[in-house]
Amino acid sequence: MASKDNKFEIRAVERKDMPRLIELCGAHAAYENATFDASSKSEKLSHYFFEGNPSIICWVVDFEDTVEGYMVLSPEFSTWDADYYFHMDCLYLTEKCRGLGIGSEILMLIKYFARENGIKLIQWQTPVENKRAIKFYKTNGAIPKEKVRFYLDVEQ
Repeated sequence: MASKDNKFEIRAVERKDMPRLIELCGAHAAYENATFDASSKSEKLSHYFFEGNPSIICWVVDFEDTVEGYMVLSPEFSTWDADYYFHMDCLYLTEKCRGLGIGSEILMLIKYFARENGIKLIQWQTPVENKRAIKFYKTNGAIPKEKVRFYLDVEQ
């Protein structure tokens, strides 16, 4: 999945990418003003990405020979639609990759991948203060749906 100018390639994550992926997860969390603890993340993510028959899809963006972005999809089920959809958990590009069409290319590839797998809908969320992402998603045809997201920590 290379670009026309060969400056970037979108490809499946590989084990060798894990240290850089963890760095990018931390940068992504910081970008969204969230906390991130890298402890044992590489082992956990490696388990979900590479072991058994993984259903979690992770693509990375090689930009000028360095991983500079990532995207994660997982299948979810909607009772209302009586069908599966993809939940895009993350789409993150470093600053030097933004505005170059890479994000749009990723969304196009996700749509193609979804169609090939019989999936008709992709859902995700972004913080309301991330105006740049909201504008990007709307420009790429996404339709916002206002909801309040809740978290329940089962350990507390």
